Amino acid sequence: LDKTPKKQKDGSVDYQNVDWFETVKQGQKLACYHPAEPGIDGHTVTGEIIHAKKGIEQSALTGSGFYQSDDKKTYYAMFNGKVDLVGIVLTVSRYLETDTVTLATGNLRFDGSVRVKGDIGDNVVVDVTEDLVVDGNVGSAKILCGGEVLLKRGTNANGMGFIKATGNVISRFFEDVRVESEADIKVNRSMNSQLYAKGSIFSSQVILGGVAEAVHGFQVKEVGNKSGLHTTFRITQDKKLVDQLYKVNENRKETKNDISVLQRSLTDLQAKYP
Repeated sequence: LDKTPKKQKDGSVDYQNVDWFETVKQGQKLACYHPAEPGIDGHTVTGEIIHAKKGIEQSALTGSGFYQSDDKKTYYAMFNGKVDLVGIVLTVSRYLETDTVTLATGNLRFDGSVRVKGDIGDNVVVDVTEDLVVDGNVGSAKILCGGEVLLKRGTNANGMGFIKATGNVISRFFEDVRVESEADIKVNRSMNSQLYAKGSIFSSQVILGGVAEAVHGFQVKEVGNKSGLHTTFRITQDKKLVDQLYKVNENRKETKNDISVLQRSLTDLQAKYP
């Protein structure tokens, strides 16, 4: 699937019509291996035969969530789920579809990927280990995600919503919500929100009010408004990377000291035993 949202004529991005998941049923055929075959001889313009080479066998697929036929050439889904193929790694992972998540349905916690076909209401928790796609609106909910978050409409959280994701967070709009991503944040427009990205922040329309903080910078069409609504942008540092750099420098100092000690010992030995 092409997960890239399409740009519209006004410069905004259409997140509503993005297909994010390719789903399969238990027992569905996923892939079929075709063995290498001998090529067909050719010839030059003078009739000299050019002998064909035999095809090269390709590597078998690796991964999880599937089983193979007895001849190891056909791959089938082990259960209903979401399918991905990256290089030679084929994965079928758990996938859940639900209509809505509200106080009536209770909090949603799932080991896998989730698609919410309706809305996520106020004061609920959605905790998933992989990707999350929401077709409807999101209220003042708490969203924790181990993959990417796609909000096809957006969220109005009234200052009480929270979204935290390991992957990208992508939304049509943010309003009065706190968003933390260990990758990028991509949004058409953001109003009075707190956005924190360890990657970059992208906005195809405007970021108005609130705070936007990123490690790798911004790509934004408009910032603030003519009335001077306070809008803060910060380029920050990744604390983990800074800590790692500090440890590396400390190790270098220790290594240099160890080398100096060894060199002095070597010099002393050479003086004793010329």
